[in-house]
Amino acid sequence: MEADREQPPEAKRSRTSKIRERVRRCIFPQSHKDGSSSHASDSPSRSKSQEPAMDIISYLPKELALNILTRLESTDLLNASQTCRTWRVLAEDDVLWRLKSKRISLPDERFLFPGSLSMDGFQRSLWKMNYIHHYRIDRNWRNDTNRAPVIIPAHKSHLITCLLLTDDNRAVTGSDDKTLRVWSVATGKCLFSLEGHNGGVWTAELEGNLLVSGSTDRTVRTWNLEDGCHMWTFFGHASTVRCLALKNGVCVSGSRDNSLRIWKVGLNSSDSITSNVCTGVLLGHEKPVKCVRYDGVFIVSGSYDFQVRVWNPVSNACLHVLSGHTERVYSLQFDGTHVVSGSLDSSIRVWDVQTGALKHVLTGHESLISGMHQRGNILVSGNADSTVRLWDIRSGVCLQTLGADGVKHQSGVVSMHFDENFVVTASDDGTVKLWDMASGKFVRDIVSLGSPDGVIWKIVANKTKLICAVGKRDRVVRDTAVDASKLLFFDFDTSLPTWGHPSPDSSLSDNSLPTWGHPSPDPSPDPSSFL
Repeated sequence: MEADREQPPEAKRSRTSKIRERVRRCIFPQSHKDGSSSHASDSPSRSKSQEPAMDIISYLPKELALNILTRLESTDLLNASQTCRTWRVLAEDDVLWRLKSKRISLPDERFLFPGSLSMDGFQRSLWKMNYIHHYRIDRNWRNDTNRAPVIIPAHKSHLITCLLLTDDNRAVTGSDDKTLRVWSVATGKCLFSLEGHNGGVWTAELEGNLLVSGSTDRTVRTWNLEDGCHMWTFFGHASTVRCLALKNGVCVSGSRDNSLRIWKVGLNSSDSITSNVCTGVLLGHEKPVKCVRYDGVFIVSGSYDFQVRVWNPVSNACLHVLSGHTERVYSLQFDGTHVVSGSLDSSIRVWDVQTGALKHVLTGHESLISGMHQRGNILVSGNADSTVRLWDIRSGVCLQTLGADGVKHQSGVVSMHFDENFVVTASDDGTVKLWDMASGKFVRDIVSLGSPDGVIWKIVANKTKLICAVGKRDRVVRDTAVDASKLLFFDFDTSLPTWGHPSPDSSLSDNSLPTWGHPSPDPSPDPSSFL
């Protein structure tokens, strides 16, 4: 395995391909000159032109055989299980599917699946069930096989400014109608309407059941999502609260009054003695604060004064002034080591938070950096020029430009999500596009509103859910439309499997995998019905 890690990816792929081909010859007893193959049962006798197969796997030590089988595609493994009893036992081995799961970094969710026996008495591998569960989710994202989204009217004709997703699959929206709402993703039902702000809500953040919101009424408010109750109102800012950061019960707010404030927030009234007070005011920016990040150690802020500042939340001292941008700073990412700033000057800058040193300037975009997301050393940036780029912030190298093959958004990218498999992007052009993370290739349009007035405001997602906030582009049009603002709830998960004995022609297809209990997909709705 150590040698595996030392080899370049091309060598690994070449070796894996050779292993797969050799093992396939064992799986298919007859192999034709034209490269096609068939099962031995398809023909009573072997022609001279067909090569004899040799079962090498059955003679190998189990550990080595399992290591070889992990190199096979899942479709080949299911076919292999039909070859003989020995292969069937190997193909159901928990170690095999654990190794395959680890190769693609699948989470361990075996607790979801009760152990079961197949009809022929073979113990089903829980790791295999886990693997196929995630395969199904991946396929539902890639293919239009999922049910139509649940479409919910939200905030009538008002702009949806905030969209959050909790760990327990509740969605939170904020709007310029002065309210926030909490939704059940499973049912689409509005659980709570959070009222109290006297101006539009422009920013919100979550931590557990604690929700904080900032508004044009110049206040920060805290809410308990267990019961939807308003807890505290914080006064002090002299203008709109534009951005928030929340970590370990400490909230940092940034405002158009050029300042940041630090608040110690509590979730219940018993915290009132030590919490719910302003513990610091950070002064230094000369223009409105647009974005803020806080990791529990450092506060990082970006402003319209072209600067990024790093602060000590205990002493309230400014540790570094990161200068270099020639236009307003609109977006920030911060992982505790790297500060990443995006600006109207079309550049992205990577800084060292400890020293304040500039490490990289990422260039290639042609307009405003409208948003960024970071996972580890990978950064995804969206731009008003309609492009999306993937970067390695450690090396400063652009890894992919999404849309380089000709498929791209027709307007600015407004919202993004990505994980190890996909990048999801939303645009002013009324589409939500899915891209393959590894290749950078376009996969499909998940949403296409099909209306010149339609616009995607925000998206939020996790492994199995996607929520889109959509509406009308023109405020005049919105004001004349009933329920112009909507939420689209997509669920790409499937029910737990009902396991049976696979047919002789088993493959990872709809007709051969275990039945997962989902009804057939509903017909895709008319895109205009979203609006």
